Amino acid sequence: MITIINKNYSSENQIGLPSDEDMLLINEYSLRPLENQEVFCFSVKLCDNDIDRDFERFNEESLKTLESLFVGKTGILNHSMKSEDQSCRTYKTQLIRDNTRQTLTGEPYMYLKAWCYTVRSEKNESLIKDIESGIKKEVSISCASQRKICSICNSEKCNHISGKIYGSEYCHKTIKDITDAYEWSFVAVPAQRHA
Repeated sequence: MITIINKNYSSENQIGLPSDEDMLLINEYSLRPLENQEVFCFSVKLCDNDIDRDFERFNEESLKTLESLFVGKTGILNHSMKSEDQSCRTYKTQLIRDNTRQTLTGEPYMYLKAWCYTVRSEKNESLIKDIESGIKKEVSISCASQRKICSICNSEKCNHISGKIYGSEYCHKTIKDITDAYEWSFVAVPAQRHA
């Protein structure tokens, strides 16, 4: 489902105590039922359909696939595959279309929003403070796709250079046919400027 937003929409993260509805979703991942006070919730923009720093973009179909694949996935630090760097879990996602903005390709701006939780504990106290204060807010995703299509020639293999302008068109790759979502990470500089 795609939610369409208007000019009055605030994209600020929702943080704090989860609702009872959120707790039902969160407790699908816990081994014992957690209480609202044990959990810290927040939301992040995982990815969007704009051209990123790597001259790549997701199309709407890819974002819809990622919307379902990211539910239940872990949030980590700096794409580290060490279990001690797991910091939170995604319990809900939603694809949002913002008709008040356009991408570099002239399309309505769309992004994948994720709601995540972490347990309130001594170990996570500094992470929660960093999220609340806006220190940790940039994120990056890790996923797999079958194809990347050139915007100039609509081919997977070509000699066009991403980032170069051909005629009046900015060359980039569209990421298509998503097969898996691995994780999302807090990072200092994400490939996607708005993540």
